[in-house]
Amino acid sequence: MEILLTCFYTLLLSFVVFKSNFFKSTIVSKKYLLSFFWLKIIAGLCLYFIYTYYYPDRQKADIFRYFNDAQQIYKALPQHPLDYIQMIFGINIDNQYFYDNYFIYTNHWDRILQENIVSDSHFLIRFNAIILLFSFGYFNVHTIFAAFVSFIGQMGLCHFVENNFKSVHIGHILPIFIIPSVIFWSSNVLKEFLLVFGIGIFIYAADKLFFYTKTIKQKLWMLLLIIIACKALIFTKYYIFCLLFILLIPFFFIKKYHLKNIFICYLITILFFLFCGWIFVETTDRNIINTLVYKHNDMLNLAIAEHAQITEIRYLQADFIDIFTYLPIALLNVLFRPLPFEGSSLMIRLAETEQIFLLICAASILILGFNKQIVQKNLFWFCFIFTFGNAIIVGLATPILGAIIRYRSIGLPFVFLSLWLLCDTNTMKHRYHKIQTFFKTKKK
Repeated sequence: MEILLTCFYTLLLSFVVFKSNFFKSTIVSKKYLLSFFWLKIIAGLCLYFIYTYYYPDRQKADIFRYFNDAQQIYKALPQHPLDYIQMIFGINIDNQYFYDNYFIYTNHWDRILQENIVSDSHFLIRFNAIILLFSFGYFNVHTIFAAFVSFIGQMGLCHFVENNFKSVHIGHILPIFIIPSVIFWSSNVLKEFLLVFGIGIFIYAADKLFFYTKTIKQKLWMLLLIIIACKALIFTKYYIFCLLFILLIPFFFIKKYHLKNIFICYLITILFFLFCGWIFVETTDRNIINTLVYKHNDMLNLAIAEHAQITEIRYLQADFIDIFTYLPIALLNVLFRPLPFEGSSLMIRLAETEQIFLLICAASILILGFNKQIVQKNLFWFCFIFTFGNAIIVGLATPILGAIIRYRSIGLPFVFLSLWLLCDTNTMKHRYHKIQTFFKTKKK
């Protein structure tokens, strides 16, 4: 039955992709877009089999955590449908009745603690509880829907690139759809599928709202998409929403008013929000530094207990100097690891291959086609600062190599977009031709 339902929803959502105008690119044909969607489904199913047979401890498998908790909420539907609706929409559920009857049987519903500013599990549990209406408890149906939702986000990012890149071509679009880490981690019911959805739709809808919509109906539709995307980001990874919100302000101002001092605009905006963040910390009991340090040390303890591969055993102190001195190590861990032959598990070994390929691509672009005169500086600084900001937070938050590989994946499309913006394709072709000629001449 699970196979039949999985095939049915795959065909149904493939039909949606094929027929919907949203899944239409000026660069990529529909058949290739469908291939990218099916690739995500295959990756999601592979992740399911890895966590079922290669890592058989279901209690420790991330992909089953929110699904298991959602089943406790879904159980309310036959006899207490109003309870189910209240839990889905969060209406008057902070009381003893709901705790005693439902939440006490979950493992991640009330995981708030000190880290709630960084992540929250309610959104994912509710998503799974809704999909249970269609899946009848079969897990891989949730895989199909998760792959579809994240694919929507990838299409949003694709439209954003098409609208903002000058002379856009297939090389600009492909990294959005074919980076293995992005495909792998965003194609099942992990937080990454919502992050990819939220990032892509937030950027696409905001850009569309301010520059490309003409009618009130279109503006309202884009506004609704922005609200949905913001909720997905805020209740999944709060810092990603903050990072995008901060960067989109100078991006839109520069784009609208054709400002010249682009880097200065980004710098002033970032410094302003850092100052606001400092005021917020000083006037409330929310301390972002304490949260990051708590997250880092908590994950380090977990890694030591479970013998996970760690970048280095170092507990952080909640003071600026200790954070500042650890920052270069954190960045190097995110940007360059895992190193070749460093892997001790299947996941890390696969990530090594991707990392080597990424570094070869980066070296090729910077050596053969580097262009000092960046034409689209606004888009470059937006992508570069997002990549850099995400790398800083991931590197500070976790010392676990496997977690770094997973958490950084959402920033990888922006890495490639940054590299493309640094690259002059004509220069690259010319230098490649010169190298070819040199070796041919030497051979003779």
